[in-house]
Amino acid sequence: MVPLTIGFKTDIGRRRDTNQDSYAVLRRSELNDKLDALVVVADGMGGMRGGEIASGIVAQSLPEAVCDFLAERNGREDAIDTARLLRDLLSRANRSVWERQAEQSELRGMGTTCVAAIVQGDLLTVGNVGDSRAYMLREGLLRQITEDHSEVWEEVKAGRMTREQARRSRYRNVITRAIGLQPDVKADVQTLPLEAGDTVLICSDGLTTEVEDAEIARILATVPDAQEACDRLVEAALENGGSDNITVVVLRYGPFTPLMLPEEEDEETTDPNQDWRDVTRSPVGDRNLSIITTTPRREAAPRRSRSLFWVGLGFLLLAALAEAAGGYFLLKRLNAHPLPPKPSTPVVLQKPTDQPLVYGKPVMLLAKPFRDDYLLLDAGGNAIVVALSGAKLRVSPKGEVTQIPGSVVGGANGPGPPRVYMALDPSGNLYQTNPITRSIEKYKPDGTRIAANIGKRWLRSPAALQVDTLGNIYVLDDHRLKEIPASSPSH
Repeated sequence: MVPLTIGFKTDIGRRRDTNQDSYAVLRRSELNDKLDALVVVADGMGGMRGGEIASGIVAQSLPEAVCDFLAERNGREDAIDTARLLRDLLSRANRSVWERQAEQSELRGMGTTCVAAIVQGDLLTVGNVGDSRAYMLREGLLRQITEDHSEVWEEVKAGRMTREQARRSRYRNVITRAIGLQPDVKADVQTLPLEAGDTVLICSDGLTTEVEDAEIARILATVPDAQEACDRLVEAALENGGSDNITVVVLRYGPFTPLMLPEEEDEETTDPNQDWRDVTRSPVGDRNLSIITTTPRREAAPRRSRSLFWVGLGFLLLAALAEAAGGYFLLKRLNAHPLPPKPSTPVVLQKPTDQPLVYGKPVMLLAKPFRDDYLLLDAGGNAIVVALSGAKLRVSPKGEVTQIPGSVVGGANGPGPPRVYMALDPSGNLYQTNPITRSIEKYKPDGTRIAANIGKRWLRSPAALQVDTLGNIYVLDDHRLKEIPASSPSH
């Protein structure tokens, strides 16, 4: 049996009040000697303690489910389908988080990313949801073996952004898939062969946001002990800012021989073969992967210095052009698919006024704060807004507030379940998406609901919508524009 050593570490970082990362590490003795290791890293998100609870549910439920599964197999010798098992585990964890927030309204909006790995013999099975990552280091080459479920990663795959631009983008935390945001979730699961000497890194984005892949590769390739490698990775993230919680798990499969890389290159060396380190980024297969290569250099040091200057200058010019092009295409994409609103602090104003609307001045001043992502105006000039509690309110031009029956669910700010969208038709009827039932509801101007399941069973994630003068509904659903005729059932 090839030996497997594991190191792990988590840190709150320098800017967070709580650690919303959770992790679990189980070795062979804890897995009925049927599997060699189970590793789980979950990065929670959500207001208050929601993210911490969501990631904790995942980090606890996956090991428990694996142990139950193995206990039921006691005595069986047939092979375990680890890919199917891991996919099922992530699906169960998703339901557990989804059901918990349904039971506790104060947790509504919580979710978590997750990357989990199972080692069985010489096979590594990895599953991920969100932007926590898994890497593999083999013979000095580091490659990312998971794909982020995020807006910027889509831009990287489309060739409109570089990996470095994505790492620095202010939209890097906008993820497109996570545990607990929907009743069901699709996890990416893959099985890879392991070779003696391989190193596997499982981590939250608190590491990859702060530390470049080349530096991660250098640490993993030069530090012999798995636990020490974890310590060094966390230290590097903290030294670079530590803007988020950091969690890392390092697995070493078989004997590991560290590379003896020099701390810095000596331009005065007379032996060109002594200066053999070169860090590059190059495509492998269909992904852009960070690679550290160890190819001997055959030319003299002074000539290399001059050539590196011109190569570096060329790369700087190309990077500037790529930055501009990537930003342009990202803006086009984000205009087509708007991002969730950023958190903002409600401005609490003092008292109502009946002053007319003047550009740059408020129509009304209200002491009651509202959610900042919902606003409609009806034919009478009344504003329809949503209180922080989720209650729908109608506000007259004079500041008179009346409550409309019904409420709005979903996260107002930051990560959470899909936000609710609203629209008015010419008659003043209110249309509202329901992310739970994946349908559209219709209300009379007085708040009476007259339809509850418009588009149900064929809408997946209804978002922005508009209603024309005939009552036809146009809705953006799963990045597609769909039309629901006014004569359709439940309309």
